[in-house]
Amino acid sequence: MAGPMSNMPPLEAVEAEILRRVGATEKSICPSEVARGLAPERWQPLMGLVRKAAGRLSEAGQIDILRKGKPIAPEAMHGVIRLRRKQPPAGGAGETSTEGGGAGETSTEGGGAGQAPAVGESEA
Repeated sequence: MAGPMSNMPPLEAVEAEILRRVGATEKSICPSEVARGLAPERWQPLMGLVRKAAGRLSEAGQIDILRKGKPIAPEAMHGVIRLRRKQPPAGGAGETSTEGGGAGETSTEGGGAGQAPAVGESEA
């Protein structure tokens, strides 16, 4: 058996792969996707390194680590986790994309309860 670190990529390469993968989707990813991307034939030994890299990126505010769909602190990481792009602090309804400026991304025309009046309209 080879040494434990014989074919391990540098931590920075693992971090870069995590950022590339979470940046390519609106959804969360499984850490095994990162490991498989780095070593398709022998990805299992990389899982500890992927989790370590995810912890560092989370501490740096670049990604969220999810457990049961909820963000957790890196030190609480155990069991099944997923990774996603850092989300803005929760303060509204659901996860919606704000790419492209956000205006007009989701339509609530015809309803709009709780929305501010349009420019030029009064609340009364």
